Amino acid sequence: MTFAKGNQINKGCIPWNRGIPMSEEAKRKDRETHIGKIVWNKGKQGVFHHSEETKRRISETHKGFHPTCGFKKGQILSEESRKKAGQSISDNARTNPNFGMKGKHPSEETKRKISEAKKGERNPNYGKHHTEEWKNKLSESAKINPNYGMRGKHLSETTRRKISEARKGRVCSEQTRMKLKGKMRGIWQNPEYREKHIKAILSGLFKRPTSFEQKLIDLIKEHNLPFSYVGDGAVIINYVNPDFIGNNGNKQIIEVYYSWFKTNHNKKTIEQYENERRERFAKFGFETLFLNEDDICASNWKEICLNKIKEFIFMGIGDKR
Repeated sequence: MTFAKGNQINKGCIPWNRGIPMSEEAKRKDRETHIGKIVWNKGKQGVFHHSEETKRRISETHKGFHPTCGFKKGQILSEESRKKAGQSISDNARTNPNFGMKGKHPSEETKRKISEAKKGERNPNYGKHHTEEWKNKLSESAKINPNYGMRGKHLSETTRRKISEARKGRVCSEQTRMKLKGKMRGIWQNPEYREKHIKAILSGLFKRPTSFEQKLIDLIKEHNLPFSYVGDGAVIINYVNPDFIGNNGNKQIIEVYYSWFKTNHNKKTIEQYENERRERFAKFGFETLFLNEDDICASNWKEICLNKIKEFIFMGIGDKR
């Protein structure tokens, strides 16, 4: 019996051999049948083209299929098919860790659900502990490079400011201080770390201008303010090197500093540090303006620093008159 082209008599019917794999004997016979025969379209181009209707049917057939494993959404898979699909996705995940979420951003609700799903006993690491061998490996890695997790990363000014604000006023207990002290002593015993750290300290001492000073240099140039940078040792006043000095005849100095370094390294309070510097410069008739991270790292730091400097200049001109 023959049917007209496009007859739908078999549409929806399940093939008799569906799910039945070919035996090795059947495969061999099929292969031998085609040996030596040349397929009708070998070496020919443009002989056969799908019609637009056929193309549409093929497109509809493939819609909904997973691009990676080739199975249709909602399709019930056998155990063997599941393993194949899992292996295919696993291979992609190994070459690209963000394969599944590439270009996607979970909503806050999704993040909250994921967090709740992994809390407490539902967490895969709940009740588990690192072996002593693994702890030793982590310890050795930290001794060589304590900042390994942040290597190659740079925090934005906003992030630095937030961290600074979060840590302000925080006081460590004596027990915590002793623990940190002991930990740093252990790290310092590592010769590789010690040599690397000393080199970094020495390079930092001679690295001028600092990041704070550079920001102020750019601000002074941008607004043509009457100050010159001398923090590289160009000027010494009463055995002290100021950061910026007035270049319009006014005896004015601007000092830029980071509070933590002055209080911890010099073992002084901010008030003691500022008073000592102010008195040293005042002996030679200089007035001093101090700017710290609260001014330099603020979101509107340009406006804050500019207003303080302009007010400082106006006060100097008024005193001169």
